[in-house]
Amino acid sequence: MPPSGKRLTDNINTAKALTSEGRTRPNLTRSIPAKEKLSFSFAYFKQYDYFGLDDTSVNWFASLLDRLKDLSGKDIGIMGDYTQRKQYRIHTVDWGQTNIPIQRKDLNSVPSVYRDNETEYPFWQFMLSQSTGRVAGFLDEKSAVFYIVLIDHKHNLQPTLDHGYKVDGTTKLQTKYEIALQIAKKCTHSSFCPLNDNNTLHDDMLNVLFIDTDDKIVIDKLKQKGLSFQDAFREFILNQI
Repeated sequence: MPPSGKRLTDNINTAKALTSEGRTRPNLTRSIPAKEKLSFSFAYFKQYDYFGLDDTSVNWFASLLDRLKDLSGKDIGIMGDYTQRKQYRIHTVDWGQTNIPIQRKDLNSVPSVYRDNETEYPFWQFMLSQSTGRVAGFLDEKSAVFYIVLIDHKHNLQPTLDHGYKVDGTTKLQTKYEIALQIAKKCTHSSFCPLNDNNTLHDDMLNVLFIDTDDKIVIDKLKQKGLSFQDAFREFILNQI
């Protein structure tokens, strides 16, 4: 069960409880030394409407990884250090912001014990850079793990007056397997599509997925192990990640 009592908030007095002198976050099931290093988890991450990643670039993802690496070198005391919080634009999410396109109750990837308890588990956000967006999530009750829930590369989480409280639509970034299933649903070669558990990938699928002859041989060998076409194709795609 989560602890009772107030957790970290954006109130500076509460934040001061975290210092580099070894004091710990109050009201937790175990004490967390202020020197414990931050770490990140994607256990509850999801691409929600207005928070899809389809139009991001390789360079953008490099920026995301660089920021996570940077913060992973910081200790939990950063949450109570006003100077560092200002540097990384660390502050709680204002769910009452004008035209915000999502609410806490919409975050169905997050267990209700966290999602429905805003007092003990406020959502925090931090900046990647001035123009590349923000990451939002929460700290759990037992460690210095920051659970990433939303990646907001369009700045939709906190619409601003400067931009007329505008939000921009996004689409979900899909895996090759998800793309393959979508193609199969629309495919006119119905007898050859993965959804129908047949024996071969037709040329349209090969071209879209950039699967060459050698890869097709690998898929055929997986099928020889007794796997269905869907399972063989899924295992092949997962092994490419």
